[in-house]
Amino acid sequence: MGSSLNFKTDLRLTPMIVMIAVSAYSIIGLIYFTFRLWLDEVKLRKELDFRRRYLSRITNYFFSIAMVYNFESMVFNMILSTSMIALWVAFFRWDYRFYKRFLFGGEIASIPVETRSQKVWMIIERLTLHPPILIIGSIPFFTGLRAFSLGNVASGDLGVQILSVIFALVLYFGAFFFLDNRWADHYQWPTAKIMLYGIIASCLIIFPIVLVPTIIEVW
Repeated sequence: MGSSLNFKTDLRLTPMIVMIAVSAYSIIGLIYFTFRLWLDEVKLRKELDFRRRYLSRITNYFFSIAMVYNFESMVFNMILSTSMIALWVAFFRWDYRFYKRFLFGGEIASIPVETRSQKVWMIIERLTLHPPILIIGSIPFFTGLRAFSLGNVASGDLGVQILSVIFALVLYFGAFFFLDNRWADHYQWPTAKIMLYGIIASCLIIFPIVLVPTIIEVW
């Protein structure tokens, strides 16, 4: 009798728990988007300069939007999935150098930081740049990458999946080619070329995982 009562109570509470979790994702995503926008475009605008448009910072906005959509938008979920390899490389290659130079040398990428307050904000900016995406974005690789990438798109809906992939490619590559100074102006070349190869490699790995099962199912 007792276990039956507990089971029914759990069923009644389940919709409420799900609703709270879904709402929490949207709220956190909106707060995170606003914070990152303020941090890069207002607080550290002078320090970051054109680096505000680096692909990893734009990807941060895409990540925030994915949260606002409760990770149900295939477009932004696909961007998140395909960016993971490049972000891990950036984390181990550039973040280590940042912490080493900035914490002990007081500068980042040869840009001096004039006040202690700005130094703290620069550290906060970097701590909220890659780690949140890497932590949350890596989970689907262990729990089900295809299901996560599809979002709320039906498993057999090939047309919508293809359109979502195209839209994701336009957003992601558009941000890289037109906003990231490393490609547009060949800054620190050939960094941008290496990044492009990494992004293409990610797409060649992720897209078949998502689309091939649908193609097989439809045909």
